[in-house]
Amino acid sequence: MSEPWIQFKNWSFTYDNGYGPALDEINLTLYRGEKVLVLGANASGKSTFVRALKNELGTGQFSGYSEGEIIRDHHNLQTIDGEPIIDAVDRQETTQQIAGIDWTHLDSQEEIMANYAKLSTGQRDIVRLMGGMDYDQSVFIFDEPLANLAPKTQQAFIDLLDDFSYANNATIVLSGFRLEQTMYRPIDRVIVLNEGRVVFDGSVPNLLKSEVLPTFHIREPLYVSAIRYSGYPLHQVRNIENVNHIYGQGLKSTIEKWLLSIPHFVLPKSNERLLTFDEATYQYPNSEEYTVDHLSVTFHKGEIVSVVGGNGAGKTTLSRILNGELTLTSGRYYFHNDSDEANHHHRVTFIPHDPWERLTEKTIREQLTHAILEAGMAVSDYEERMHQSLQALGLHYAIDLPIESLSYGQQKRILLAQALLFQSEVLIIDEPTEGQDYYHYNELMQYIYTISQRENILVLINSHDIDMALEFTQRTLVLKKGHLIADTTPINVATNPQLIHDAELRPTNLYTFAKQIHLVDPYGFIDKFTNYNRAINQ
Repeated sequence: MSEPWIQFKNWSFTYDNGYGPALDEINLTLYRGEKVLVLGANASGKSTFVRALKNELGTGQFSGYSEGEIIRDHHNLQTIDGEPIIDAVDRQETTQQIAGIDWTHLDSQEEIMANYAKLSTGQRDIVRLMGGMDYDQSVFIFDEPLANLAPKTQQAFIDLLDDFSYANNATIVLSGFRLEQTMYRPIDRVIVLNEGRVVFDGSVPNLLKSEVLPTFHIREPLYVSAIRYSGYPLHQVRNIENVNHIYGQGLKSTIEKWLLSIPHFVLPKSNERLLTFDEATYQYPNSEEYTVDHLSVTFHKGEIVSVVGGNGAGKTTLSRILNGELTLTSGRYYFHNDSDEANHHHRVTFIPHDPWERLTEKTIREQLTHAILEAGMAVSDYEERMHQSLQALGLHYAIDLPIESLSYGQQKRILLAQALLFQSEVLIIDEPTEGQDYYHYNELMQYIYTISQRENILVLINSHDIDMALEFTQRTLVLKKGHLIADTTPINVATNPQLIHDAELRPTNLYTFAKQIHLVDPYGFIDKFTNYNRAINQ
C-alpha cells in the first residue's frame, strides 16, 4: 500500500460563528497516488474538509477551533489548488483551436517545446500549470470542479485528470455532488459526508449498491434508480459502475415486468397559443453572424419547454429578447396576436443562473415590496397575493429572514414567487440544475412543474442537462449557432446521437442502459421511468 499523506484522528472542527461542528469526529487516512472523490449534499462539510486538506482552517476568514489530531506527511506535500487548471480546460474547450494532438503525454521538455506553438491558449496554460509539477510532492485538490462547466468540457476535464493521474501516479482529491459525471473515468475511492460526518468510505461499486446515495439526497445514476425501483438485487449486478458493461442474470426480464406494472402517464396538454416568434433575428453589434437566425416557433400556455444547445447556440440571447433586454434586429414575436414588443417584458419573469442578478433587497418582504413599487403598483393591492405566493412555494416562514441566509434554491424560489405575484405568463429559467445538490434541485423543479400546471404558465428552461429535460419537460428545442435544428420531444433528442452531438449534451445513461440489457422498447422505458421518478419524488 502507498504511504499516507494525511491522517485524521478523531478530528472535529467548529467555526467561530458556527452552531455546531462543521466536521465531526473524522477518522480517515488518505494515501499517495489515490484519486479520491469527496461526495456530499450542500452543507455536508465538503468545503470544510477541503480547507482542512489545504491547511486553511483556524485563522482568517476560516477561524475556529479543532479537536483531535491531523498528521501530515513529514515531507510536507504541496497542495495545489485546481481552480486555474479548471479555467484553462474551460478556455481550451471554448476556443477549440486544435484537435488531434495527444498533448497530455508530452513527457519531455523537448517534446513540449517542439509542440508548444501548435497548442491553444488553454492547452499552453495546462502544460504550464501541470507539466512542471513534482508529482511525488504535490496533491491536486479540486473543489466543485464541474460546477460551471458544460457537459463537453466536463468530459474533457475528467479525461485530462485521468490521463495525468495514470501517467504520473498523481495524488488527486475532488470534492462535489456530481457522482455520475465524475465516475466517467475510474475513481479509487469515494468518501461521503453528511452533516460533517463520514457516512461512507469505499469503492464506487459498493457505494452504488448501498442505500447511501438516496438516504443522503445525492443523485445516483438514473439506471441505478431504475434497477432499484424494479426490485432487482443490486448486489447481484456486475459492473454496476460502468453502464456500457453492466450485467445481471435476469435483469432484463425484471425491468420489463416492472415496466408493465407502471401505468402510462397522460400529461395535460394545451393547444392555446401564447407566444409566437416569426422569422425572429438578432445580431449583436460588431458581430458578423446572427446569434438568433430567422427563428419561427410557437409556444402554448402551460407548456414546459427545454431549450438546449452548446455555448453560443442562442439560448441566453433568446431569453434576453423575451425579457425586454434586447430588441430584435428583424422579424417579430407576439403574445395573443399583439405585436407591441414594448409591453411584453412585464409578462415575463427571468430567473438567471445566479439569482443575485435579480435579488436587490435584504429580506423577501423587502424584495417583493420593491418589485411591486417598481411596477408602479400599490403594495396594499398585492399584500394578499404576496402571502399566497410565498405560501405556495414554502417560503412564508422566511418572509422577514435575510435573503443571504437562505439556500441557493430558496433564493431562486423568491424570484418564482415574484412571477406568481405578477401573474407572469412566461417563466424563463437559466440552468436550474447548476450549483444545486439533488435534493434542492428536485425541490425547485417540483415547484416549477406544479406551478406551471396549476397557473397555466409557459416555462422555458435553458439547460445542458438532458435528464432534467426528460423528467420535467414535454418539449425540447435544439439550437445550434442561432438556428432551430429540432423542435421535438426530449426522448427524441435523448435517443438521437446526432442531436446529442449537435446540442453538446451528455448522453443519458438510461438509453445506454436500455440498449446494454437489450430492452425491446428503450423509448417506452425512458418515458415510463422519468414520469415515475418525477412522481415518487414529489
